[in-house]
Amino acid sequence: MLQIKKLPDGVLELVGHTEAILAVALDDTGKLAATGGLDRSVRVWDLEAGKLLWSAGPGDEAVTTLVFDPAGETLAAGDRAYQ
Repeated sequence: MLQIKKLPDGVLELVGHTEAILAVALDDTGKLAATGGLDRSVRVWDLEAGKLLWSAGPGDEAVTTLVFDPAGETLAAGDRAYQ
C-alpha cells in the first residue's frame, strides 16, 4: 500500500518508493509534494489528506530532479540519462 504515515512527532513519512528518494518538489501552496528516486518512479502526494494522488514509472533511469510550474498544474521530471 502507498501512503503517507504521520509519525508521533508530527513528521510525515512517505511510504511507497522501493529505493532511495533523490528528488523532492513542493508546489507553491505547500499542499502537494512530488518525489522521485532510484526506483525510477515519480509520485505526487497530497500532504493535507495524507495520500498518494498519482504515480508514474518505472522509467529508464533514476529520477534526479523535479519542479512544479508556478500554477501547480505541471510537474517536470528529469533523470540522469544525459549526464
